[in-house]
Amino acid sequence: MMWATGTNRYKIGITNNLKRRLNDVNNSSPYKTEIIAWCLGFEKDEHDVQRLVESYHVWHEWYEMKPQEAVIVAKAMREVAAFDEAHSDQ
Repeated sequence: MMWATGTNRYKIGITNNLKRRLNDVNNSSPYKTEIIAWCLGFEKDEHDVQRLVESYHVWHEWYEMKPQEAVIVAKAMREVAAFDEAHSDQ
């Protein structure tokens, strides 16, 4: 999860190279972007979390929410990914 500093905009997406993705986002955004949460997961996890925050959606993988809400979403991301990892053998 990335945060466009100075805004209430958060990016929720999946990548296989976090450092490169942050650099790409910073090069295309008018705001400095910081990583505020991350977890190991799968594309399914990304879609599950994005469905949870659908009402906050503003553009592509960007969502607008209060910082307190972003904290809750970050915790949900970790829980979704941990659940899938725990049940991947089944």
